[in-house]
Amino acid sequence: MLTKSELLEAISKIVPDFTESNLANFDAIVRVSQTLIDTMPSIGILSIRYRMSSFIETCRRLDAIVESGQISGDDGACVFMMLRLSDRRFKKAMQCFTLQAPNIGLEMWAALPKSAQQAGRRFSRWGR
Repeated sequence: MLTKSELLEAISKIVPDFTESNLANFDAIVRVSQTLIDTMPSIGILSIRYRMSSFIETCRRLDAIVESGQISGDDGACVFMMLRLSDRRFKKAMQCFTLQAPNIGLEMWAALPKSAQQAGRRFSRWGR
């Protein structure tokens, strides 16, 4: 798991005006990140289907946590970044998702969790 300063540095490269005050709920971010890592479905061995479903299910769980009010949307984005940078399985699943995003049909795209849509927006023909 990343430290507060490592996460701050990583996010600051993407969002220049991101400051330490944006990580006021760092303990909650770590707790939710660890929960998602612990409950993440298997990505299989070189399986596109397992990696896609694992990524989508993890995003669905993250969205449910945000919608329940356990963490804010901004903290949810920090959790997503924490997962991407600190968990190999999540990173592999996300890479598979971004590679497959251009092939996702409109109906499936609309059914994706918000965090998955945001992650694939750059790569999908529907997210632009």
